Amino acid sequence: MTQKILALLVLFAVTLFGCLEYTEITQENYLFVGEWIAPGQTLTIYSRGAADYEGTDGAATTTLSGVPVTITNDKLTLEFVVKKEFSITKRPYTNPETQELKMELDGVVFVKQNNK
Repeated sequence: MTQKILALLVLFAVTLFGCLEYTEITQENYLFVGEWIAPGQTLTIYSRGAADYEGTDGAATTTLSGVPVTITNDKLTLEFVVKKEFSITKRPYTNPETQELKMELDGVVFVKQNNK
């Protein structure tokens, strides 16, 4: 019985995640691709149009993994069952003093790791 339940859960997960549609990140938004760190938050954006996010807000932690990401001129949205939407306060830019690549989402500064 336990094996049947496990098999059904695996089948459900494969079906569910197999239905995800990703849109590749456009050249215009390619600077968003990479791992970004802000206080209490980590955001990784992949060129295939997927993202991972972990953030803590008080006692609550939000974790999203492999979810579709959409980037418009003023919004960055992660959505799959749970929706996490950021306002793009500043698109990726290079800090002239430190040469770090930064961006601001909802007014919070994210720093790109390894500048890749």
